[in-house]
Amino acid sequence: MPRARLSCSPTSGLVSDTRTGSGKTYKIHLSSVDYNHGFSLQPTNINIQVLPGYEHVVKMTPTKAGTYAIVCNEYCGIGHHTMLGRIYVK
Repeated sequence: MPRARLSCSPTSGLVSDTRTGSGKTYKIHLSSVDYNHGFSLQPTNINIQVLPGYEHVVKMTPTKAGTYAIVCNEYCGIGHHTMLGRIYVK
C-alpha cells in the first residue's frame, strides 16, 4: 500500500504537494514536532487532531481525479496560516 508522510510545524508549514492515483488506497502518516495541529482533507471527510509525540495513520482512497486540499484546522501559533497543502489525484 503506498504511503505519504506529512510533518506539521507552524515554523515550516505543512509540507505536502503529493501526487497519487485514483482508486488506490494510501496510508497517510501524520506527525507533529511541536503543538497540537488539525488535519482536514477536503473534499473527503477526513479530519483528525495531530498530537506531538505520536504518529497518526489515516487511510485515503480517492475515487475521482482532482485536487484535495489540506488545512490545519487547529490554531497552532503564529505560522498557522501557512499550514496548507494539496494532494493531486490523477
